[in-house]
Amino acid sequence: MFPATLRVGVWYIAALCPHCKRLIPLFRDLTQGASNFRGSYQMTCPECKHKGVFEGQHYKPSATECLPEVANVQSASQADESNLA
Repeated sequence: MFPATLRVGVWYIAALCPHCKRLIPLFRDLTQGASNFRGSYQMTCPECKHKGVFEGQHYKPSATECLPEVANVQSASQADESNLA
């Protein structure tokens, strides 16, 4: 279900975890972000393992989000920031 690797400039449909707020790419968006998309998905977050209904949205990753090392560092630093709040 999840794209193995993200590509810069490619649109995806992604779900937002209501628990940890991670954006999870699900599949390619063949409308390139142009449709009036509304959808929700019952799934488990691969990051925090929360099970529930996730709202879908259009998503176009930046160059830094396509690098696994950078994405993991950003994810960890965001978690640290939320623990401080």
